[in-house]
Amino acid sequence: MADALGRALVCVLDGEAADAEGRLQAVVARDSTQVLAYLALGRLFRRRGDVGRAIRVHQNLLLRSDLEPAERDLALRGLVDDLRQGGFLQRAADACDELLSRCPRDRGALRARIELYRAAGAPERALPLLARLQREEGAADDARRAEAALWLEAAQAAQREGRAADARRAVRKALRRAPALAAAWTLLGELEAERGRSRRALAAWRKAASCAPLAGPALYARLRSAFAAVGRAGEYPALLRERLAENPGDGDARLELASVLSERGEASAAEAELRELVRREPGRADAALALGRLLAEGRRFEEACGVFAAVQGAGAARAGAAGAAP
Repeated sequence: MADALGRALVCVLDGEAADAEGRLQAVVARDSTQVLAYLALGRLFRRRGDVGRAIRVHQNLLLRSDLEPAERDLALRGLVDDLRQGGFLQRAADACDELLSRCPRDRGALRARIELYRAAGAPERALPLLARLQREEGAADDARRAEAALWLEAAQAAQREGRAADARRAVRKALRRAPALAAAWTLLGELEAERGRSRRALAAWRKAASCAPLAGPALYARLRSAFAAVGRAGEYPALLRERLAENPGDGDARLELASVLSERGEASAAEAELRELVRREPGRADAALALGRLLAEGRRFEEACGVFAAVQGAGAARAGAAGAAP
C-alpha cells in the first residue's frame, strides 16, 4: 500500500494528475482506511476545479469516527479551501471557525478567516485574528501594513453605509499604522469634503499625492476642486510643476497641468507641456487629442489634422496588431 501511495506521489510531482488520481482511487478501493489517500484525492479534485467532489471527500471523512485528531484537522482544512474556492463563503466561515476552535494558532486558518471576513464586508471583525496571526509570525512592519489595510477597508465600508464618523475614526487608525498610505489620505480627504471641510480635504489630498509616485487623474481632479474651493486655484499649477520636477514621467500630472494652463489662456505653455507628453508617451491618445484640440482652438487646423491623423493611424495599427495576434 505504501508503494502504491509512493507511485501516486511521483505522478503528482511529475504533473500527471490523471494518473495520480487513478492510483489513489485504486488505493482507497482496496483499503478505505487510507485517510491520506482520500485527503490527496480531495486536493486533486479541487486543483482541477471539481469542487463538488472535493467537498464530498472531505465531508465524508469528517463523518468518520476513526480519524485521528490530526487527520480530522487536515480534512477540515481541506473543506475550508473547497468551500472558499466554490464560493460558499458562509459555509467556509463556519468550517474555518470550527478549525480555529480546534487549532487556534493555525496560520493558514487564521489567514483564511481574515479573508472571509474581508469578503463579507466586515474587515473590522478580522482585526483580532490579525493580531493573533501577527503574534505567530512576528513580522512587525508587515503586520502594521496589514492592519492598516484592514482599517482602511473598514473605513470604506463605513463610508458606503453612510457612517461618516466611524469612517473617519477607522481611516485615522489606518494612518497611525501606515502614515504613507495614499489611499487612506485620499479617503480622509473625501470624508472631510463631504462635511464641508475644504481646507482639511485639500491638506489630506496633498498628503495623498506626496505619498503616491503616480497620483492619477482622480486625485488630481480632487486637488483642483479643493484648491478652487478654498480660493487658492492660482497655486494649483505650482503644485503640478513640483510633482513634475520630482517625477518628470508623471504623464497624468503633465496632462492636468496642460489643461489648467489652457483654461487660464496660456496656450503656448499648455502646448509645450502636451508636446513634451506626446514625446515621452507617443502612444498616449488622450494627450495627442488634447494637443489636437488646442491647435484647432488656435485655428492651426492643418497641424491639428496632422495630430488627429496620427492618433487615428496609431489606433488602426494597434487594432490590426491585436487582430493578427494568435
